[in-house]
Amino acid sequence: MSEAEKEVFEYYSENVDEYREMLEDESQANKVAPKIDSLTGLTELVKPTELIVRRVRKNGKRRLGLLCDVSWDIEDGLGIKIEDEVVEEVGYQDIVL
Repeated sequence: MSEAEKEVFEYYSENVDEYREMLEDESQANKVAPKIDSLTGLTELVKPTELIVRRVRKNGKRRLGLLCDVSWDIEDGLGIKIEDEVVEEVGYQDIVL
């Protein structure tokens, strides 16, 4: 989970300016997509909602998907794709659906 948190923080840090530009004003941007400088800032922005366990693939890889609701994208949310206990990708929820 700590690796997943780090990857989500990195994803958010890379994309926060783009999300803020889509919002109407500075006060809304500070509420929905605030600038944060640590993992603890994610606590109010990201809420895990569902864990998806996939069958073991023919190649033997174990796959999990974690879906989250996020403040900055209420329509598409966030997905965390995990294979063999390694975070492979963080992005829109469709990466794990």
